[in-house]
Amino acid sequence: MAGPAGPLLLDGLQDLQSADQAVQQRAALQVLDLLLGGQGLDPRYAAASRLALFRTLTGLTPAPAAEGPSCLERAEGPPSLLEQGYARQVLERLASWQAEGFPAEESARLREMVGPVAVGEAHLVFVPCPTG
Repeated sequence: MAGPAGPLLLDGLQDLQSADQAVQQRAALQVLDLLLGGQGLDPRYAAASRLALFRTLTGLTPAPAAEGPSCLERAEGPPSLLEQGYARQVLERLASWQAEGFPAEESARLREMVGPVAVGEAHLVFVPCPTG
């Protein structure tokens, strides 16, 4: 994750792995604000940074220095208004991210994960990442 925001993203990613829910929540807001806004992301690596983070949060890539990593999973029940707002922003920006190099197949996976959150049908929770 290159650019001035790189260290903040890595710190946030590590904090997302915390067992403390308040730390996870703070980190999620920090990371989402950086990724959605793009401030501090090197434009040459913005798509790669977003892709790395999404793959880490869904368990496809191991988190850096994480103890007992957590992954995002969709769960039944309504999202908070804040979570729903972030999900809508992600969906609104997917086309521009793809234009910057975010892979179409990953966009489809991301759309599948956050689409129900954006319309209020589900929320996201952290669970232990799948092993093996």
